[in-house]
Amino acid sequence: MGEHSGFIRDSAGNYSHVSSNGTVRSLSSNTALVVKEAPVFQTPKGNFPIEITRTANIDLARVGKSVVKLARGAGTVGVALFAVDLICELANICDQNGVWTSQGNDPLPGQPNSYPATDGKWKAWGDRYVSFPEAGCRDSERITLNVGPTSQYVYSHMVQIDANTYQCYAKSTNPLYPGTWYASNTFKAPGCAEGYVISGALCVKQGLTDSHPATQADWDSAEGKLNDGRLVPELESKGQDLPVQDPQLPSPVEKTIDQKTTTDKDQSGNTTGTTQETTKIKLENPSPAENPTNNPNIIKITETTTTIKYDVNNNVINSSTTINNSDTPYPKPEETKIEFDNSTDSELEKYALPSSFSYTSWGSGQCPADRSVSYHYGTLNLTFEPACQFAEAMQPAILAIAGFLAMFIIAGVRNND
Repeated sequence: MGEHSGFIRDSAGNYSHVSSNGTVRSLSSNTALVVKEAPVFQTPKGNFPIEITRTANIDLARVGKSVVKLARGAGTVGVALFAVDLICELANICDQNGVWTSQGNDPLPGQPNSYPATDGKWKAWGDRYVSFPEAGCRDSERITLNVGPTSQYVYSHMVQIDANTYQCYAKSTNPLYPGTWYASNTFKAPGCAEGYVISGALCVKQGLTDSHPATQADWDSAEGKLNDGRLVPELESKGQDLPVQDPQLPSPVEKTIDQKTTTDKDQSGNTTGTTQETTKIKLENPSPAENPTNNPNIIKITETTTTIKYDVNNNVINSSTTINNSDTPYPKPEETKIEFDNSTDSELEKYALPSSFSYTSWGSGQCPADRSVSYHYGTLNLTFEPACQFAEAMQPAILAIAGFLAMFIIAGVRNND
């Protein structure tokens, strides 16, 4: 992208967007960040602004870190119930009286340590039963088989039909395909759920050990387990930063940068058809081999020139395509030769211009003779001698000033040229 706006990635893999004026904006709270730009691309045909749109999707492989940040900062009361249950199910860190508690060796994360035996058990999927109806509706196998993979669909809600039956629903996490779908029913049956034994009036979970308030080590080990797309909506609703993948062009972008048509003629000068030459550039995502460092600002540019020859009836005679990408140097422009018709030199006519005027050089001259003027009272004798003497005295100064003025005039003309 050169000097145009682009992305930077820090050592932790988080992205920021840098605009052309130098401002930096972090990327957060979007399932698919969309950035529109119109950078100027340099080509042998000139510089062209091309509008491009790149998307950066959520990186589910790194979502767990954002989940841990939210859970530890907001506590169990600041996280939605479904997210609390899902964290318990995935990482075995559950809500115990308002405290995040590591269940240690919990064979049934997300389900209570005990519950009244009169509540019975609820069908998850197949032959499995759980301790409460919502757990039956949230069962991943139920959603996968009835709606779609849990990477794209999550539990939405349930609707009670009667005391022993609930309808289960799942929703899409893909913003391109929003909606909610029915995911069959969960039914109540007598007895304790799997993993529980009857103890008096309670169904008690078996194999539960080492329960303690969650520590930093517990959360660190939970990060990888919490990389689950079902937690993304909760992160968005709480305004949490979300990691994104490398920004990509959804599809290649093409732009015509040059097109010309020439008329073809034979040796006799007769028109035989036309040749059309079209040059395009294509912008696309580089392959891993072309971008081994995963630089998010690299875009592959390929120049393609297509030449099509037509006959006089506009039928295609043949066509060819040449490709020139960034790894191939552009060829030097061909030399253009201009030929003139041969002609015989002829002698130009000459004409002698007769002299039509004469002048006296400024460097010499004579003082005019005295003049006599007759008038009513007699004759008046006029002499030019005093004026001539003054002119002779001023001659060097006048010539010097005239020379300087001439020099400035000439210099001014040259500067204007």
